[in-house]
Amino acid sequence: MLAVIALVLGMQARPTVSLDTPLDPASVLTTPVVLSNDGPLALTDVHVYAFVLEINMPGLHLKNTGASGYIPPSGRMEPGEKKTVPIGQFLSYPGKFDKLDMLTVIEFRPAYMPFWRKRREFRFSGETQADGNMRLQQQPVGDAEERFDKAVKELHGNIPGES
Repeated sequence: MLAVIALVLGMQARPTVSLDTPLDPASVLTTPVVLSNDGPLALTDVHVYAFVLEINMPGLHLKNTGASGYIPPSGRMEPGEKKTVPIGQFLSYPGKFDKLDMLTVIEFRPAYMPFWRKRREFRFSGETQADGNMRLQQQPVGDAEERFDKAVKELHGNIPGES
């Protein structure tokens, strides 16, 4: 019975992300990405990855690259806890983007279940506003998860969230 309860709680582990207003309106990469633990259990072994699906800017075009990570200081998030992920620290490109499409991947383990690694993906694209500045908007994940897995497997041989 205890195993069933643990399984149900583990399935409800829900990290989510939200976007705040950019700290510098002229730089989309100053947008605070807020990671929240909205589930009933603590999250352990938390890792956050940023992956560039596509970036276009004068003199630069990148596609399916740039998987870099961030680990919250304790690597743990309690239920209801929020952490700000500094995407500008691991996606630093000078200048203005013509196109920005990125994936944020959160890898974690529900507390009390060290054998069960899970992950969630969130996709963001840059949308140019009336003032000419770009803002991040959340989008459906679509094929981004497969693109991330393929790129990471080609580079490192393993995929975050796989056991």
